[in-house]
Amino acid sequence: MPSSPDGADYQLRSERALWEKRADVAAEVAATLDGAFFDLKSVGKSNHLGDCVEGRDVTAGLRRAITALSTDIAAQANRASDLAHQCRGAATDFEATDVAGAEGFDA
Repeated sequence: MPSSPDGADYQLRSERALWEKRADVAAEVAATLDGAFFDLKSVGKSNHLGDCVEGRDVTAGLRRAITALSTDIAAQANRASDLAHQCRGAATDFEATDVAGAEGFDA
């Protein structure tokens, strides 16, 4: 394993399995966030507080808050999904670079 420019105590690693594990974690986060987004769809759709000014206002405020939260959750789910794809791409790129760099070495 090659040493890092930061000293012999550090080793440089580009293992595909580690990048795949990172990708799996990011994909799991994306799936969990997608589930939360789905679960929030029905929250605040009905006014359970009564047909009065306060009931309508609280329900409308709750719906605005849920809509904003849902938007944020969807954005984070998309970012996590993108990260999973980037990690898989990094795994492939590092592996290809390692193979190309090792071509001139004899075992």
